Amino acid sequence: SLKLVYYDPCENSITLEKYLTEHKPLSTLDCKRIVVRICKALGWLHTRKNYVHLQIRPENVIVDPVTLR
Repeated sequence: SLKLVYYDPCENSITLEKYLTEHKPLSTLDCKRIVVRICKALGWLHTRKNYVHLQIRPENVIVDPVTLR
């Protein structure tokens, strides 16, 4: 069965798409931070909650523009 998850973002959060548009070019360190955090979040969803994210793209990823979390 499909499970729908809705996340109500924090007040200061923005989509990764918007962040990438506003912060070009990204440093290698920032790219690594973003990718590692996305992988950790997806790993947690998959192993702990048995969820599979089918549409991983910048407009579906929420980040804090200050901490990149």
